[in-house]
Amino acid sequence: MTDSKETMGVDDSPSPIRRLELIRKSLTIAGLYALAGFAALLLTHSSGYASPIWPAAGIAVAALLAWGPRCWPGVWLGSLLAHLWLYPSLPGAGIGALLATATTLQCLLATALARRYLGGSLMLAGDRGLATCLLASGPLSCTVAPTLGSALMLAAGRIEADNLLNEWLFWWTGDTLGVLLFAPLARLLWPGAQPLRITGVGNYRFALPLLITAILLVVGHLGLSQLEELRARSEARKLMEVISDSGSRELAETLYPLMGLAHFIAASQEVTRDEFRYYTRSFISRPAILSVDWAPRITGAQRPALEAAAALGGFPAFRISDLDSAARLRPAGDRDEYFPVLFNEQVEMSETVLGLDHAFEQPRREAMRLALDQGLAIATDRIRLARTQRRASLVFIPVHQLGQSTDPGPPTGFVVGVLDIEQLFAPLLAMARESQLALRITDITPGAAPSNLIGALSAGTHSDWRHDFEIGGRTWRLEMEPEMPLWQPGSTTEGRLFLGFSIFTAFLAVFATLSSAERHSLVSSQVAVQTAQLHQAASQLGTLNSELQQRIEERSQALAELHAKQEEIRAVLDHLLECVITIDSRGIVHSVNPAIEPLLGYRREELLGRSVSCLLTSPQRDQHNGDIEHYLRTGDQRIIGTTREVSVRHKDGHAVDLELSVSEYRAHGERFFIGTLRDIREQRALIASLTQAREDAEQASRAKSAFLAAMSHEIRTPMNGVVGLIDVLAQDQLSPHQADLIKAIRDSSGNLLGVIDDILDFSRIEAGKLEIEHEPLQLAELVDNLCNTLRPLASSQGVTLIHTLAADLPAWVASDAMRLRQILYNLIGNAIKFSGGRSARPGRVVVQVRTVGRKPLRVAISVADNGIGIAPEHLGNLFTPFTQAETSTTRRFGGSGLGLAICQRLVELLDGEIRVASTQGSGTLFNVELPLEVVEAPQAAGRPAAAGEEPLTPLPEPDAPSRRHILVVEDDLLNRKVIQQQLALLSYRFDMAGNGAEALAMWRAGDYDLILTDLHMPEMDGYQLAERIRSEEAGQRRIPILTLTANALRGEATRAQEAGMDEYLTKPIRLATLRAALQRWLPGPEAAAAETPACATDATPALLDPTALAALVGEDRQLIREILGDYRNALGSLQEQVLHAFTQDDLAAVGALAHRLKSSSRAVGAARLGQLCETLEQAVKHGDHAALERGIDEFRSLCAATGAGIERLLEAGDTA
Repeated sequence: MTDSKETMGVDDSPSPIRRLELIRKSLTIAGLYALAGFAALLLTHSSGYASPIWPAAGIAVAALLAWGPRCWPGVWLGSLLAHLWLYPSLPGAGIGALLATATTLQCLLATALARRYLGGSLMLAGDRGLATCLLASGPLSCTVAPTLGSALMLAAGRIEADNLLNEWLFWWTGDTLGVLLFAPLARLLWPGAQPLRITGVGNYRFALPLLITAILLVVGHLGLSQLEELRARSEARKLMEVISDSGSRELAETLYPLMGLAHFIAASQEVTRDEFRYYTRSFISRPAILSVDWAPRITGAQRPALEAAAALGGFPAFRISDLDSAARLRPAGDRDEYFPVLFNEQVEMSETVLGLDHAFEQPRREAMRLALDQGLAIATDRIRLARTQRRASLVFIPVHQLGQSTDPGPPTGFVVGVLDIEQLFAPLLAMARESQLALRITDITPGAAPSNLIGALSAGTHSDWRHDFEIGGRTWRLEMEPEMPLWQPGSTTEGRLFLGFSIFTAFLAVFATLSSAERHSLVSSQVAVQTAQLHQAASQLGTLNSELQQRIEERSQALAELHAKQEEIRAVLDHLLECVITIDSRGIVHSVNPAIEPLLGYRREELLGRSVSCLLTSPQRDQHNGDIEHYLRTGDQRIIGTTREVSVRHKDGHAVDLELSVSEYRAHGERFFIGTLRDIREQRALIASLTQAREDAEQASRAKSAFLAAMSHEIRTPMNGVVGLIDVLAQDQLSPHQADLIKAIRDSSGNLLGVIDDILDFSRIEAGKLEIEHEPLQLAELVDNLCNTLRPLASSQGVTLIHTLAADLPAWVASDAMRLRQILYNLIGNAIKFSGGRSARPGRVVVQVRTVGRKPLRVAISVADNGIGIAPEHLGNLFTPFTQAETSTTRRFGGSGLGLAICQRLVELLDGEIRVASTQGSGTLFNVELPLEVVEAPQAAGRPAAAGEEPLTPLPEPDAPSRRHILVVEDDLLNRKVIQQQLALLSYRFDMAGNGAEALAMWRAGDYDLILTDLHMPEMDGYQLAERIRSEEAGQRRIPILTLTANALRGEATRAQEAGMDEYLTKPIRLATLRAALQRWLPGPEAAAAETPACATDATPALLDPTALAALVGEDRQLIREILGDYRNALGSLQEQVLHAFTQDDLAAVGALAHRLKSSSRAVGAARLGQLCETLEQAVKHGDHAALERGIDEFRSLCAATGAGIERLLEAGDTA
């Protein structure tokens, strides 16, 4: 048996070719289903839909097994076509669609169950699996369509509720037989290689039993159906005959009383009205008899006498009459004879018809004539009665006077019976309905047009059973037909037994056929396999000798190679520098290589067969023997596979330190150990020298660190005097020449301090002592503030500094803000320095911050300039310490050559990378890529106090600086002079102490608001001073302690904080820095007002604060004027850009420009404009168009006012 993807229904490709193939297969299935359904419908006997065998169900299952369940639309379409063939109407189409859905579901279920039990490859799994498969896909799954279809046909009125079970059973049997017989039959005959298709043999011989079984079952069903139908028809005919005979007797019994009345009148000389009434009382109550008349024969001469006698008898209005065209009574005309109604019963009609001449109309005259001619009772066709307008049949019975003559002569009159035809046949109709028969009675009297008297059969229906009988001279035909089918398939015991027999027979036939086919296939495949194996074995025997000969030759060659390999291994061992000794489990030497002689002085012959213990010294010998014994006893491999040092005895008696490695192997069932001895005397000497070199390097590193710390302290101490006194001197009124000299001194000292800081940072990085912090920071704000700080410097050198921030930057990240700022400051400062100072080509520096990764977050910061660029041959040395691209660079631009080296080291410490690309003469691009962690915004808090302490709160009293008392602790005279001048300029009261001990005594005796102390002093240094003060405060008011030291090493700041100091300041300190620090811990009135905005009388920021720039860049008036001028020029351009972006509805540009102008405005002191820009930025962010329009209106006027204020400051020269 074979398998394929097509068999399994696999269709992996949704290509158009696949879709067309699917449509073709579905249409094929629909055609096969419809043809099989049309053929099966010819065998139906029930509602027209249930067939004794439904081959279409089996063909559908076989098709879905072959082509996959995706072809189910073909089953649905074929079922719909089969139904429409029976019921070609719109309602029939709706019901057919639902029945087709039920049939499709049944086929899908049968297919799924067949696949499940047949396995993934659709291969049969033994007799038990085959039986399970047949039961599941046949009788079990075939309950779906009969159940749903019968319920639907019942709801649609196609079948009766009493016949529901028979219909379901017949439907289920047909589908089951169709699946059991025709699904395997179709699979066996299906074209191509399919499961159940036996390869190598004729499939038709296995299909033939199934086909014969199906034919026999169909023939048997047809024969049984015809037999049961004939029996049902015979029983129906017998029942009809009984009903017909009963009806005929009922008709005769209705006429007998009327004939008896005629004889009564004929035998009587005279019959009175009362006698007539008494006689008719016995039968007048019959429903079929409406009335009975006595109509005597009256000649024209007898008419007056009769009318007079009737008047005397109590009927004064009696007249012989007839009917006019309006059915009203009128006196009859003159005729030879009359037959008026003299007596009449029923009473309620008697007075209406008394005197009515029955001979007034032709049908009555004709009936009376026939009655006289034949001497029998003659009935008329149905005529309309005179007064009641009911249609009835009149029976005329002639009455002759009894006499001796054989010729009766003219009649004495007629007994007339008025019969209700419907009531006449009511008993017959009731018996027919009781027997579920429909009847029809037709008047077919010769000479008259046939007329339907009564019945439910339609005029076009021709009954198989009919009976004619004559009543009163008229011929009436009785026809009967069963209202229900004479016979329902499966309704009889014999029929149901045959259905069960059919299913059982089909199951056995299919089971036997498929089981035989499977076994035949397995036997055939096994025979083929064994035959192939025999052929293969025969062919292999032919080559066995040659292969054996070849193997012998290969073995000989392998032995030769093995011998050569042994010789090679022996040669390798003989030439190894290490000594290799092989011993057995008793310690006896089995082999040793020649390296033993130069190492220990022994020749190989001297050691073979001896115990290895002869080579070990006494302690080593005992340990070695114990280790071997322990291993052999316990299996503990503490010496196997390890290396250790041993002391081995030389042949001349001195000890030699060697390294021993031991391994184990087995050969010929015996355990051996290999020991490898290495001379480690030279290795020990090398290790000793490396250890000494490491100690010397560490000592040199400690000496370098101490030297750098000392040099930093020694250089910063005099620099503090220089920088501090320059700031003091700058407060005086200086001439422009003096101001330039002061600026030159300040710049030189700043450059020198920068070089010192670079050297210290680099030394800490090289020593591995630089610590990286990971604290929350706002990256956008850090870059924004740094660029705004450097923008005045860029403007002073003719450089445009632009920075852009990506919109998707997170608000807070974790990193080292100080080191990140140091990296960017160095890169942006270099870009400004190397792109400025060229009038022909204005400088331009662009800083971009963007995200380049999300999980984890990676941020790229690029700094691009259009400066002088770097030659390709110098790019490799760009990050080398104390190196610049060219020697002329240092002379032209300055610098120590450490900046980029420090940047690279810091970026690496931050787990990032820095890259550079440059074109000489066009510019340089530095790109820094850093991994960052997104964090939540930290809670607002001040600087944390030392461990275990409460955070320090600045003093709340808003006193003036002159009321603040500061204790200054400084041992250097120059630094004392500097700090004295600075504090005097800042209007603070202060006392001076020369060391820690003196300061401690003064603190104990005086009332100070703050202590400003050096760290390194004689007798008691700053650390000890802070520790003593903190211990003696003991929960009292905590005094702020600020350190001012020339030691700029970062570890000193941590140590100072742990000692209890609140802030770490380094020398030299600028006047503005000192002022800011003192204001933080000793707030003046302005700071107090800022800290309590609720108490302020005016919360509106000032239009322009002239002191803001001085706090950022110092008291250099010329620099402040330049920055204000640059800001004034930029303000006009930015104002136009903001307004243009607003008119173009470019809100993103408005927000970006407002953010840019906000930072620069706050930097120069234009606080109100900065606040308005922040309002515009927030309005753009939240989409508040109303707030944005109000802000733009205010923006125009506020920009004009700010520009005018800057003009007034520049004209007045008051910039600080």
